[in-house]
Amino acid sequence: MSTKMYYICLSFLISAITIYGEECKLPSLPKGYIARIQMNSEIGFFKSKSHSFTEIVDINPNRALIHSFTEIQYDEGPNKIFEEWGIWYPSMDGFKNFLHVLKDENNHYKCTVDDLSDNDLFLFLLGYSEKEKNPGVINTLHFGPNHGYTCGEETVINGVPVKEYTTKWVQNSDPVFEMDITYYWSVEGKWFGTTGPDQSMPINAKMTGKLGGSEEDTKDFKFDLVFSGFNALSESYNHNWLSHFPALPCKDRVPNIKINFYPEYFGFNFETHSTISNGEESFPITVRGREFHHITESYLRREFYYSPINKPGRVINLNIVKDFRKGLSYIMNIDEGTCLIKTITDHDSDAIVTPDGSIIMADSSHFWNSDQLYNSNGHVKIRGINATVLVRVIPRNNSESITKAIYFSADDWNEADDFVYAKGVPLRIEMHVTSKYGDPKFATVQNIEGFTSTFRNLDIFDIGPCFLDEQKRRKMIRFPLKEGMLLGKFPELVKLSIRDSGSTCAGIEPIRLQNIEFIASEDSNLIYVFFDVLEVGKPNDGGLNPRFATLGLTLEGALKNLEEKINDSKFVIYVPSLGKSLKTIAEPNFFIDVQSEDAEAFRHLEPTTYGPGSMAGIAIGMLSIGILLGFASYYSLKRLDMVPALSLNRPFVHFNR
Repeated sequence: MSTKMYYICLSFLISAITIYGEECKLPSLPKGYIARIQMNSEIGFFKSKSHSFTEIVDINPNRALIHSFTEIQYDEGPNKIFEEWGIWYPSMDGFKNFLHVLKDENNHYKCTVDDLSDNDLFLFLLGYSEKEKNPGVINTLHFGPNHGYTCGEETVINGVPVKEYTTKWVQNSDPVFEMDITYYWSVEGKWFGTTGPDQSMPINAKMTGKLGGSEEDTKDFKFDLVFSGFNALSESYNHNWLSHFPALPCKDRVPNIKINFYPEYFGFNFETHSTISNGEESFPITVRGREFHHITESYLRREFYYSPINKPGRVINLNIVKDFRKGLSYIMNIDEGTCLIKTITDHDSDAIVTPDGSIIMADSSHFWNSDQLYNSNGHVKIRGINATVLVRVIPRNNSESITKAIYFSADDWNEADDFVYAKGVPLRIEMHVTSKYGDPKFATVQNIEGFTSTFRNLDIFDIGPCFLDEQKRRKMIRFPLKEGMLLGKFPELVKLSIRDSGSTCAGIEPIRLQNIEFIASEDSNLIYVFFDVLEVGKPNDGGLNPRFATLGLTLEGALKNLEEKINDSKFVIYVPSLGKSLKTIAEPNFFIDVQSEDAEAFRHLEPTTYGPGSMAGIAIGMLSIGILLGFASYYSLKRLDMVPALSLNRPFVHFNR
C-alpha cells in the first residue's frame, strides 16, 4: 500500500464513524502550549516509521506551528529522513491560512501556500480530508473528536500517575479501518508538571488496529505516542517562526511589501561566501572587499581581497572602477601593478540598456530590486541586531528563478507583531537558485558592514594607477582666502567644489581630476590647490562601444581649456562658512606645473601627504589566470549573471602608444 493511501486512511480517523463506550471528554488544554511528541508506527510495507514533532499553539488566536521529523525504514535500501513545518501566522503576508515547508533527503526545501494536497504526514496530523482541504489549527493532542471516550482506572505510566481514556473507531467503507485508541493523561493534583498541579497533561497514547482499501485487503498497524514534554504558555511565543529558513521562497506566495530604498550614493564593506565549480569539483570561495555606487555621477567602485584557487595562501587585491559616462571599466591589480581598461558592454551586470539603445549604470532600484515587491519572512538576529528579512523570487529567461533576500536592521521591532516591516540599514544579501534552496552550492551570501549613504567625495573612484607619469599632470592654482572660510571643518565639500568647477572648466569628466589637496596660507591670505589631471582613458583592445559618446579631450586639450578659464576668472569654488558659502575665484595667470622649475618657490607649500610620481611605472596589462578565476567566479555568483570572459594568454599591452 502506498504512503499516500496510508495517511489518507489515517486522516479518516479524525472523523469517527462508530464509537463504543460511555462518553467521557478528554481533559481540556491550556490556551497556549508547547508539546513534544515521539510517535513510532508499523504498517504495510514499511518495516518501521518514526515521527518526532513539536507542536506550538500560541495564546494569540490562529497562530500555531508544527515541526516534524520523519524517518522511514524500508525492507530494502537506506532509511530516509524528512523534515516538515506547518506554520499558521495571520500577521505574515502573502497567504490566507498557512505555509507548509518540506525538507527532503537532499536537504532541498519546498514551500507551498495554503496547500497540503501532496503531503502525507500533515494529512494525518491535521485531520485533512476531502471536506477539509484548507485545515485550520487542529491540534494532535486531542486525536479525534473531544468526546466518545470511556474513562478508565488510574494507573502509573513511566512513574506518572495517569488516568486512562479509551475508544474504538470503525469504518466499513473505503478505506476500511478498525482502531483501538488508549490515551493516558496525568491525574490533576497528583502530578506537578510545568503546567502546574491543576492542569492535566498528555503522557502517552497507543493506537492499534487494521486498515486497508477493502475488507479483504487490510493490514495490521500500530502507533505508540510518547509526549516527552508539555509546557503551557503564559505569554505569546515571541519567536521567528521561519528562523530555520529565513530566506525561504514559497510557491504562489503573493508579494506585497515595497522597500522604498533609493540612495543616490551608497557604499559598504562586504564578505561574500559562494561556491564555484570547474566541472569536476566544487570549491568554496570567500571574497572580502568594499563597494561604492555613485548613482548621480554614474561611477562604481569595487575592491576585492581574496585568495585564488591556484595560488593558495596568497591574497590578491583587485580594484575595479567603472565609468558609465564614457563606458570604460578600469581593472587594477594593486599587488602586481597591472591595469586593464575594458569597454563596458551590454552584458555587464551593472549596466542597463535603455529603450533607445543607450547603456547606463544600474541605479539603486536595480541593485536592491527596490522597485519590486517582497514578502516578509520575519525577524532574525544578524550580528546581534534584529533584522527584517525581505524575500523576492526573480524570474529569469530560459533558466531557473533566483530568490533574493535582503536583511534590513529593524530598530523599531514590534514584539507583539514581529512581521511589521521596518526600514533600516542592509546587513546581508542572499541569492539562491530557487529550486535548490538549502544547498550551499547554489547560494551566495554577502554579509554587509559599514553601510553608508551619506555624502562622499569622488576620491574613492581614483583611476590614477592606470596611467603612467607622462599621462598625468600635477597642477597648482591658488584662490584668495576670505575670513570665515571653514576649510578644515568641511574638506570634502571643498574638494567637491574644486572637482566640479575644475572638470567643467577643463571640459572633462570629474573622475579625471584626482588627488585633490589644498593648504591655506594665512600669511598671504591664499588657498593653494593641488590636483592631478589625467589623460583620457582608452580600452586596451582598442575597441569602443558605439553606444557611448566619444572618449573626450586629450590631456593637453584639457590643460589648455583649464588655463584659459582660469585666466578668464571662470574657475570659481565655494567654501562653507557659518550658515552660508563664500565664493572665491582662482587667481589668473597662476597655473603651475608642480614638477616644473616655476614651482620651486612654492615647493614648501605642497602637502606632505602627496608624493609626486607615486605609483609611477605601473605596468599596464592583463590579469593573471588566478585573479581572473577568482574575480569572475565571485562576480558571476554575486550578481548571478556571467561577465564576458577575458583572454588569459595575451601579452602585456600598454595603451596610448
